[in-house]
Amino acid sequence: MAKVTKVYMYETGQLKKVYFTDENKPQVDTYIKDKWQVIINKIAKLMSVKASLINRLEDDHIEVFMMSHNQSNPYTVGICDPLGQGAYCEMVLGSKKVFKMESIKNDLVWKESAYASINMISYYGLPIIWPDGEVFGTICVIDDKENVFDETFQDIFLEFKLSIEKDLEILMKSHELSMMADFDGLTGVYNRRKIDQILDHELCRSKRSDTPFSIALFDLDKFKEVNDVYGHHMGDTILKAFSRHVDNRIRKTDSLGRIGGDEFILICPDTDLAGTKNLIKSFESAVLKEMTNLIEGFAFSYGIAAYDKDTEIKYILQRADTELYKMKKRSI
Repeated sequence: MAKVTKVYMYETGQLKKVYFTDENKPQVDTYIKDKWQVIINKIAKLMSVKASLINRLEDDHIEVFMMSHNQSNPYTVGICDPLGQGAYCEMVLGSKKVFKMESIKNDLVWKESAYASINMISYYGLPIIWPDGEVFGTICVIDDKENVFDETFQDIFLEFKLSIEKDLEILMKSHELSMMADFDGLTGVYNRRKIDQILDHELCRSKRSDTPFSIALFDLDKFKEVNDVYGHHMGDTILKAFSRHVDNRIRKTDSLGRIGGDEFILICPDTDLAGTKNLIKSFESAVLKEMTNLIEGFAFSYGIAAYDKDTEIKYILQRADTELYKMKKRSI
């Protein structure tokens, strides 16, 4: 879900709602940052300005995400401006358009603003937008002298902005492909391929450092009957709801995956048998309550097993499957 905040439009005195980078967006990696650094360094050199910046919009502030490496730059990466102060960049973010200030001294509206008092005389900024329309932030230049932002500069600046947005598009497509490779298309939890990778990693780690890890296998009781009576659409709804309710209640270090049909696996690093059992007990009642609201009589079974000097994952899975079968027999 998109995140939303409000920026202050200094020229109108109004607050403007802006949808910005949601939590599902990929992180900007080092390779892309290196490309962007070249861009803002070139901009600063081209215009001989005090600072060229890429700023990122957050919930209640604008953060300097990257800065040009020219000696005169007074900014530092990570410095934040609270929203609501009427920053130049807020005008860009609120309008999603260019904002240009060639000389604050000659502007009837802005010459009384805080920028005049700190001698930030000129500014040129454009929004940086994700492919889905959410705002990443701004790319801008700011200076303590008057500037003429002619047509040639504006064309070059626009090309730099479009190049940055193309990087965001490529980043998103790569992220989507990664999601398809690692996550189950129906439930959104890890798929069998990714789970196998995580299990191998945890086994190697436990062997190397002699630390515990446990797994739990889940199976939805009488799921075939649900499909037969209510149809596969209801079956899919139940699978999605169950995985969501469990995933929302496990720890950040845990991994939930779907390994086939109505079978799920929970991997708990640095957790022994008792710890995993306590974790499941902590959310079992809540999940059952949520699911019973969806379909009457819902129940699930589970079996837990822990690493015990095992040489292969299959032995841990076998023990968990045996425990699952015992619980399932008791529920029949």
